[in-house]
Amino acid sequence: MFTAVTSSDALLPVMNSEKMKFVCDMVRQVANTDATVLITGETGTGKELVAKAIHNLSGRHSSPLAIIELSNIKHDHFETELFGFRKGAFTGSIETKPGLIECAKNGTVFLDEISELSLENQGKLLRMLESGEVRRLGELHVQHLASRFVIATNRNLFDMVYGNPRTFREDLYHRLNVFNIYIPPLRERPEDILPLAEYFLAWFSKKFDICGIGFSREYIQALLDYDWPGNVRELRNVIEGSVILCRNDKTINKILLPKRQKCEPREDPAPTEEIAGPVNLEEAVDKTKKTLIIKVLEETKWNRSKARVLLGVSYKNLLLLMKKYDL
Repeated sequence: MFTAVTSSDALLPVMNSEKMKFVCDMVRQVANTDATVLITGETGTGKELVAKAIHNLSGRHSSPLAIIELSNIKHDHFETELFGFRKGAFTGSIETKPGLIECAKNGTVFLDEISELSLENQGKLLRMLESGEVRRLGELHVQHLASRFVIATNRNLFDMVYGNPRTFREDLYHRLNVFNIYIPPLRERPEDILPLAEYFLAWFSKKFDICGIGFSREYIQALLDYDWPGNVRELRNVIEGSVILCRNDKTINKILLPKRQKCEPREDPAPTEEIAGPVNLEEAVDKTKKTLIIKVLEETKWNRSKARVLLGVSYKNLLLLMKKYDL
């Protein structure tokens, strides 16, 4: 429900796609403002990571980041959980308790899954945001807010506002949608799959104290062929499970992916030709290299970045080989 995060948390992992470079640019532009940020995107795309990056790059980085999972708060506990209450305010309130928003002090409040709030609680949140004040249940004293708000949702709030039925307040939507950061799903940015996989590999290798572990070519191809409906979170979980399973092998060659993986069946290797007569070894090696490079390029739809990974060569060397074999 609530987590306080300090500035020691890592920023966004390295990513190669232009779409995520654009997201990172937007994070840097908005971080040092007090503007409310609305982060949108599918489940598992990394909205919480973006919220942490905004906080860590801001002038509030030395203050707490309060992560509040709104979906975990019961409808009738919304006020007491977020705003707090005074001792004796209701039956069972034997002591005064500050609200979760108070815990952020001068830091950042990250409200995750805003779409799960009822219309009634949406109104209470709007009043608090508009007034910039919070009052514990049972108290007359009002506290002025000094926190910055970052909001996230995996649902289309516009459709919830103007659809039928209308399940999200129009005024709250416009109050939240000051600066929008959309995180595209992983299937729309395949260039990020391998950098993220390598990032998680290093992370879990350190966590489980395993040295010298790596991906096999088949494993890499399986990662690239999968459409990742669970996005970055699913990739992270797959890498963690794979690291645990292969801790004694040092090479990850079995992949833990759901059965709905969309991999095209591989063709059986062509039968080897019988050798008749003398053979020029250098020409034979060149012919084999060219055939392999063409096969990998066709499998990756001539994506040279993916091909060079599967071939185990640098991007520059792949270009030289393609030039040599007139590809």
